[in-house]
Amino acid sequence: MNLQELFENRLSVRSFQKKEIDPKIIDEIFNTATHAPTPGNMQNYSVTITKDQDRKNDLSLIYRSEKMIRNAPIVLTFFVDWSRTNHWCELKMADPGFDNLWAFQMGAMDTMIYAQSVALLAEEMGLGTCFYGGTISRALPLIDFFECPKRVVPLVTLVMGYPEESEKTKSKRIRLPKKSFIQNEKFAPITDSELIELYREKEELEWPRLSTSDEHKDQVEDEGIQTLAEIYTRLKYPKTATQDFSENYLEAMKRQRFLT
Repeated sequence: MNLQELFENRLSVRSFQKKEIDPKIIDEIFNTATHAPTPGNMQNYSVTITKDQDRKNDLSLIYRSEKMIRNAPIVLTFFVDWSRTNHWCELKMADPGFDNLWAFQMGAMDTMIYAQSVALLAEEMGLGTCFYGGTISRALPLIDFFECPKRVVPLVTLVMGYPEESEKTKSKRIRLPKKSFIQNEKFAPITDSELIELYREKEELEWPRLSTSDEHKDQVEDEGIQTLAEIYTRLKYPKTATQDFSENYLEAMKRQRFLT
């Protein structure tokens, strides 16, 4: 399978076979991913591998008992990590200035490039993966759980394993057409009708799935929710929650000395 086919056919996998992954495969994935682009060639990321079942159970509790964290053979947590670079600089009598927002943003870019490379390599080897979006919102307890040193902050989590057969037949999620986000030279104005049309297919196909899911069905009915946009803004990511997530992460960045 070439890279284009891999992208076109990939699915996020949340249910896995009870089959161990050969450690040699994991090593090969990590080793190959180190060739991914890295700002300044500094590799300001770290990854924890969680395989122990008791640890996965405890980790899932931080994520409100998320099943795929508990059941995946391997859980990878990716961190923005400037502790290693800073320590090296200090040992070499250099004075690092990597304790600020710029450093965090550079490290976040570095970390996501590496994480995405790991995911693609794993999928190319027949494994299933899924990025879990709750890492930022749980940053403070995760720092304690992983005993992170200063200037290390969790950014994203990736579960990995061999997919259950039912996962292989899932329908692909609808993506926005490229004309909704590709700009030539500069941002072009867009009319209300054009915007509605860009989201039309996504709304038509995603609304039935989300509005009837076990997670949202009762709330959709009880609260009279009628649009996909309302599911995102009232159920999945309400403003009160996103404000809490933001405050949590700002506190994590302060604790880990990226902000003063």
